[in-house]
Amino acid sequence: MPEAFLPRLAQAKTIDSLTVLERDGRLLGRLTITLEVPDPPTARPETEAVVGIDLNETNALVAVDGQERVLFVSGKAVKVRNRRTAKTRARLQRKLAAHKAQHRDTRSVRRVLKRLGRRQRHRTQTFAQTVAKRLVEWAPPQAVLVFERLQVPPPQQEQIRGRALRCRLTLWQRGLIRRWVEQRAQERGLQVVEVNPAYTSQTCSLCGQRGNRRRHAFTCPQCGSQEHADINAARNIRDRCTQLRLSGLPSTSPEARADKAAGKPPA
Repeated sequence: MPEAFLPRLAQAKTIDSLTVLERDGRLLGRLTITLEVPDPPTARPETEAVVGIDLNETNALVAVDGQERVLFVSGKAVKVRNRRTAKTRARLQRKLAAHKAQHRDTRSVRRVLKRLGRRQRHRTQTFAQTVAKRLVEWAPPQAVLVFERLQVPPPQQEQIRGRALRCRLTLWQRGLIRRWVEQRAQERGLQVVEVNPAYTSQTCSLCGQRGNRRRHAFTCPQCGSQEHADINAARNIRDRCTQLRLSGLPSTSPEARADKAAGKPPA
């Protein structure tokens, strides 16, 4: 077991599962543990540090806090590699279909497809963990981390490709980042909440009017402000949460949304 993991194992409340896999002649272990961490302290709305977070593909994460500090985490390298892998897998899927139609052996193609899939998942998981670690280390103490509510499309049975495939890969990466941020935030005593995503990328964060977004540039025709589009969106996300909390209306935590979907009464 890696030495870096031993302190975390010593803090474990329970060991939930241990799985040993054999892959390419090597033994791999997968350990799941439960940690007991204190509930994040509840800060007063007018004094708490609220961080707005915009998740994208090229700029994987852009965060803005109440002091106008900005955190950029680029996802361009992972995006390029994942798209290249997706194209290769699509080509191999066509080759696999052709082999099936011709009643030819498909085992070698299937092995390559599985290997590429594992590499892509591992690459994205590692990147999501790195992004989450950078965010929670950058965030102020007792911060409230605010995300847009993810809009996940319903699953489709047919094979997806092109723009739809890129959209699904991006949503998968965003979901991974969110889950890792929630875990890291809980360990550090930070809160994670969601707000309605409507128009956060199309509204000027200074005057509140609808503006024009062209790729990474946002321009407001009303007040004339120009800003990086992702910074503008992160500010809107931050300010939307702040307004809700000051008005006494709750922003939504992921746990509360899960309980509501399961029909559980609010705590």
